[in-house]
Amino acid sequence: MQALIHITIAANPAFSYQIPLLDWVKQQPFDVVCYDFDNHSEAVLADYAIQLLDQSAKALIVIEYNASSQQRGSSIKLLNKAVRQKYKDIKLILNGTDPVLEKMGKVLGKTNFYADQPLEKQKALCRKFFTKAV
Repeated sequence: MQALIHITIAANPAFSYQIPLLDWVKQQPFDVVCYDFDNHSEAVLADYAIQLLDQSAKALIVIEYNASSQQRGSSIKLLNKAVRQKYKDIKLILNGTDPVLEKMGKVLGKTNFYADQPLEKQKALCRKFFTKAV
């Protein structure tokens, strides 16, 4: 199984929103499970993302960061799990600036960590990542 986990970290919760990348991925012929949550979500939703990461052969994590460091929520717990998955193909896109999240992303390696990627580059990465053989 392949997974795309999208995390929004924002100062205030969004009650109605769309995520262009997820909408685009769902229209593609990829065999991928899409999941999203934000830093205001219940802890059980982040726990589900961790289970999804455990069950996936490969995963792409996208973090949209637009908040203060105190509002990272469960993203740290998910990234801790991701960096310990040595035998899985895991990539991270971090849009926004946070020193802790960047440091954790860099643990995944140069070819698995991407910072501040516009939507078109995210789509290209998804296309390449989700269509190559598992």
